[in-house]
Amino acid sequence: MNSSEIIPSLEQSLITTDRDCIQLGSEEVATILVNLKSEEGEIIEEGGADVLIYAEGIEISETEDNKDGSYRAFISGAREINEARVGFRLDGKPSTKLITIRVQERCPEPFIDFERTQLIAEPPEILNDGKDYSTLLLQLYDREGRLLDDKTPVSLMANSGILSSTVFDAEQRLFTAFFRSRRVGEVGVYVSVRNVRYPVTIGEVRVVDPEPPEEEFSIIPYESHTMLQSSSLYLQAAGSPGIDSTKGIHLRWMLRGALGELHLPKGNLAEPNQTFNRSEDYVKIYRAKYSKVSFTLNLNRERPAVIDHANRLWIYRKEETREIYLYFRNAAKYDSLISNMSADINHSNFIALYHPELLEFECKDDLFLKLV
Repeated sequence: MNSSEIIPSLEQSLITTDRDCIQLGSEEVATILVNLKSEEGEIIEEGGADVLIYAEGIEISETEDNKDGSYRAFISGAREINEARVGFRLDGKPSTKLITIRVQERCPEPFIDFERTQLIAEPPEILNDGKDYSTLLLQLYDREGRLLDDKTPVSLMANSGILSSTVFDAEQRLFTAFFRSRRVGEVGVYVSVRNVRYPVTIGEVRVVDPEPPEEEFSIIPYESHTMLQSSSLYLQAAGSPGIDSTKGIHLRWMLRGALGELHLPKGNLAEPNQTFNRSEDYVKIYRAKYSKVSFTLNLNRERPAVIDHANRLWIYRKEETREIYLYFRNAAKYDSLISNMSADINHSNFIALYHPELLEFECKDDLFLKLV
């Protein structure tokens, strides 16, 4: 939802000042700030609302629209000891929230001890779906080293996101609020105490995009099965003997699995690093003359180098570096034969008796296209 579509709430919006005391006869300026929020606590980040900041008993500047959902006015040049009430109106309706600005001969030191104050965001990182949230836990100390409680008005604040009202947990002696956001980035959190807004950032929450589904960025592992041929690319050649083809040779290609479901070649129009997209993202198909290369494995004469009865697997070694894996896929038939004869001694008879059950051949080092 855009900020322009969010309706500001008079009850949720805040009015604060960066100082609640101005020293008599000084050039100090108190900046009054109104931050608009929606009914659910979402911080409005666009201007244009009808906001008027007013003061009773002291002069105040005209209200300025900061164009980011906040509005400000200034009080300065105080010439007499005074105590003024400052509020705001939204669409002509007055807020019940008022702050007090005092003009005194001497103003007290800042009320909060920020060296001891601690904010914990749990968790420190959330998703930008507007639903995931971080619990903000604030332990606040004054200058005397005392923990503040619900007798002191405290509001946690942020420049963006959705921030609930601040409440006091008496059991843990913590001020708490809940933060959500639809915008990616690091959001600083600061605090208002007794309506005095402190510019010190006391913590932050990191807002991130949700991670894409695992298959969207799945990486095909480089291993024995995939170093020769991708498991996500399927090619089929159909020549004139094919039942469903016309004259000539047709090459059908398909992208399978995650690659097929999530990717369509986009040439140079794809945004970089999105799913499987790369620059020059074209499908290029080449035709080259086929040169037949073959070798023979004689199951009657050649003895397997390894016989693994537990996995019903025999391994033949050819030309020192090439290994052929032979799997017996009918486990019941294999176990029945092995209980009555030794495959180590009479391997050719074993294969003859196993016939016509399924045999599966595999070479993990080379790509083979045909078995005869």
